[in-house]
Amino acid sequence: MRRLTLLALLLAAGSAAMAQEAPRFSVDGSVELYSAYIWRGDKVCGTQFSPCINFNYGRWRLQSFGFLAIDNSYKEIDWDLSYSFKDFSLHFAAAATPGRRITSISARPAAPTCWRE
Repeated sequence: MRRLTLLALLLAAGSAAMAQEAPRFSVDGSVELYSAYIWRGDKVCGTQFSPCINFNYGRWRLQSFGFLAIDNSYKEIDWDLSYSFKDFSLHFAAAATPGRRITSISARPAAPTCWRE
């Protein structure tokens, strides 16, 4: 009887493992219009577009978003590569504007689709 119970448990565990879906690939994005771009209390520019695109595969996400002032006075593009765990995400971020680059590594609570939401 023990062998039959053990065999049933192994079959159930194997079925559950096979039933797990393979990581899925998806793409989503948005384009937003803001009356001003304010960063840490400073007004960077006036009215601007902010496109965002996400490439998702399993727990991985590659996100690109930018800021483009309507009067062409400011441009910025940012990239964020993240891996989500149960309660937090690890991020490698890079931002580029004309004349400067910023990179950082951070850990924060699991990120929403677009970080500005």
